[in-house]
Amino acid sequence: MTVAFRRRGGIIEVGLEPAARTVLATLPSWLATVGRDAGDPAARRLSPPGVLDDPVADLEFRRLTGADLDAARSADRDRFEATVRTAETLSEADAEAWLRVIGDARLVLAARCGITVGDDDHWERAVEDRPELGMVAWLGAIQELLVTTMMEER
Repeated sequence: MTVAFRRRGGIIEVGLEPAARTVLATLPSWLATVGRDAGDPAARRLSPPGVLDDPVADLEFRRLTGADLDAARSADRDRFEATVRTAETLSEADAEAWLRVIGDARLVLAARCGITVGDDDHWERAVEDRPELGMVAWLGAIQELLVTTMMEER
């Protein structure tokens, strides 16, 4: 699937094939399943402890930040859903939402597949053994292309 982004002033042009858009459009609903099942490793990956050695302080941290984090993720997913199927251009804010949604999806998929190590050798062996992890790599490539495009001068 061809994926291309190009900066034109303050906007990002989106060059996605329909198949890529279809796959990406599934991410928000898929991300909405995080934490529904007890023991979902993706829930911990998306919400790691805020305070490692103090469960009471960590609980308070989550109480103070959890609703804001959930609201921000929901807003990102809504923005992503509104643009992923048909948008030919993205604003900077749209592109940033795309990066966060795709990043969350990569974390969730890797967690559910048991990938916890960032070591390239480990990753290459894992992809060979479990081809479904190619999706994590594909999403990473999209992220990298979008970040690179966003960093270009206007």
